[in-house]
Amino acid sequence: MTYKHGEKGNFRKLTVTLPPKTYAALMKEVMRRKVAGEENHLLAAVVREAVDCYLAAGRLYQKHRTEFLEALRTANEKDRFHKAPPEVSKEQ
Repeated sequence: MTYKHGEKGNFRKLTVTLPPKTYAALMKEVMRRKVAGEENHLLAAVVREAVDCYLAAGRLYQKHRTEFLEALRTANEKDRFHKAPPEVSKEQ
């Protein structure tokens, strides 16, 4: 979900500690947006978007994973009834 700068919302304040590389990547994106004249170039906006994208991707992944596993179970159920019986060893 994208919010415009200055838009009021029902936000919760959060403090996080980030590794230096993550912080640097965030600041690089902030500067890229600022130079390009894009909206939502503030650090908080970039972090909100990143978290929203991450969570949306997780929900999408979970949905597709669930659908895939269900299709796999269905295929396995069908295969179970169409397989030839196991061969009996002739060695004794």
